[in-house]
Amino acid sequence: MKKYFSYILLLVVVGMASCVSRIDIPENEESKLFISLEMLAGDTKIVADLNTTNNLNGTFPIQNPSDAIIVIKEENIGGSDVAVERTLEYDEVIGKYQTEDTDGFLKTGFTYFLEAQIDNSTYKKITAETKVPNSITIDDFELLSEEIVQDIDGNDVWQGTIGISLMDANKSGYGHLVLYGFLSTKEISLMGEEIIVFGTESRPFELIEVVQGQTAITDIIHRDGLFINLGDLNNDYLEITLRSPFPITQPNQVTDHIHTEMISVSAEHYDYHIAYHNIKSSQNDIFGEKALFRSNIKDGLGLFSSCSRSTTILELRK
Repeated sequence: MKKYFSYILLLVVVGMASCVSRIDIPENEESKLFISLEMLAGDTKIVADLNTTNNLNGTFPIQNPSDAIIVIKEENIGGSDVAVERTLEYDEVIGKYQTEDTDGFLKTGFTYFLEAQIDNSTYKKITAETKVPNSITIDDFELLSEEIVQDIDGNDVWQGTIGISLMDANKSGYGHLVLYGFLSTKEISLMGEEIIVFGTESRPFELIEVVQGQTAITDIIHRDGLFINLGDLNNDYLEITLRSPFPITQPNQVTDHIHTEMISVSAEHYDYHIAYHNIKSSQNDIFGEKALFRSNIKDGLGLFSSCSRSTTILELRK
């Protein structure tokens, strides 16, 4: 039996820039606002960082953070006179901007607009927009083969090849697939029934090979999971070989379940992370070409993007 749960995620992603040296930015680049925000539907808070920067190699705190205003607005589809929006206020305790008014705010298929500015300052107001994509779900899956192999430390570990069929309501959208597991053992319950007992620690599965769908899948080096361009995926189907993150240390240990998160991401989110992956991959390559981070922030820096997420437990031996 497959189990599905759904969430929606809205991101303004701009972190990780301080570690990158291969950035082609004019030396006289003017100072701009630099924002980092993540919003999860159903979460109790929306929290954001807002700083200034004169390039992508450094950020600086705002001198009077309470002067900053951050607003996220929902598109007005029905012609209502009242705008649906959320304003983030500065919290001195955590040193960030936040709101706890999040119930029912984010919806798939809706466009959201970002505005951020600092009152009485020379910094330009930054704006951006994003449309929340519909969820991509795992429609079907099959364990094609499995074996016990040895890891680099000589420990026995489970390895298997899985075929996965996706259902993309966005038609050639973009996804971020995360696969992880828990240490699990097969036990006998007090009623004499065979049950699976899961540990509390989760770890990501190791990708060994993309068997089918190579041109559509990128194993990004700065984040767990696979980024997928479904437009390049044949019939929304992929085959991957995975290795369990847990060496076999107990006689009753099993690998019967793979926990997944399929995050449907907007095009700008996908482009940003692919670009960042390429920059990180070429940092030590003296012949590599310089690259710019992707940004859809007008008059500022960063990335305002949206995602929707579904989770599935793959029961390998149903």
